Amino acid sequence: MTVTARPTPSGAVVVTACGEVDYRTGPLLQDVGLANLTPAGPPLVIDLTGVTFLGAAGLSVLDILGRAATAANVRLSLVAHARVVLRPLTLTGLDREFDIHSALADALPLPGGGPDG
Repeated sequence: MTVTARPTPSGAVVVTACGEVDYRTGPLLQDVGLANLTPAGPPLVIDLTGVTFLGAAGLSVLDILGRAATAANVRLSLVAHARVVLRPLTLTGLDREFDIHSALADALPLPGGGPDG
């Protein structure tokens, strides 16, 4: 699995994961996600469109990141459209804990920092 982080012109930080998110690779996603969470900082978007497997450990990582974002007062969104990611989120109820978008552009804040930005 690879995980990258990059700031966007909209002010958000996008963390992109590609490959399998399981007990071996989940800690990498967690480390990169937590490293890009700053109190009252920019929105964090976790792009999971390149994920080919999301195991229990990966779900746990997303839960940890969600709780950390809430504690830091940071907006966290997920980008996912594949069944391999959406199904485990739905089965565990985590789909109700996150703003989930099917496209990255939909997850990014609006220019100008309005109510959604």
